[in-house]
Amino acid sequence: MMRTTRRGGFSLIEILVALAILVIGMAGVIATFSSGISLHKQGIDQTSAALVAESVLERMQAAALAGKSAEELSTGSDGANQFVSSERYPAYQKRIICEELNDREYLLTVDVRLRPRHRVPDEAETLTFRTILLRP
Repeated sequence: MMRTTRRGGFSLIEILVALAILVIGMAGVIATFSSGISLHKQGIDQTSAALVAESVLERMQAAALAGKSAEELSTGSDGANQFVSSERYPAYQKRIICEELNDREYLLTVDVRLRPRHRVPDEAETLTFRTILLRP
C-alpha cells in the first residue's frame, strides 16, 4: 500500500481568500485617507477664512478709532453689501456689514465666502464672524 504524503503549502483557494481579505482591508485604508484629505482641505479653508476676517477686523478697528461712520466701514456702494475679493487671499470673497449700536459701539459682521469645492459659486460655504468695535 502506497501512501501519498501531502506537501506543505497553500492551495489556490487559500491564496485567493487571503487576497480578497487584503483587498477589502486596503479599500478601507484608502477610503480613510481620502476622507482625511477632504477634512484637511476644509480645515485649510476655514483657517484662511479666519485670517481674512482677522485682517478685516484689524483694519476696521483702526478705521473706527479714526472716527469713520458705519456706512464707510461696510462694503458695497449704496448699502448693497456685496461680496468683494480679498486683497491678500484672492480665492476668498468677503462682505463687511457694520451697524451702529450706539454712539460708541459698532456691530461688525464679516462674511467670508470660501472657495467652492465643485466650482459652483452658488454652493460656496460662507463663514460669519462678528465682533463689537468701540470708538472714542
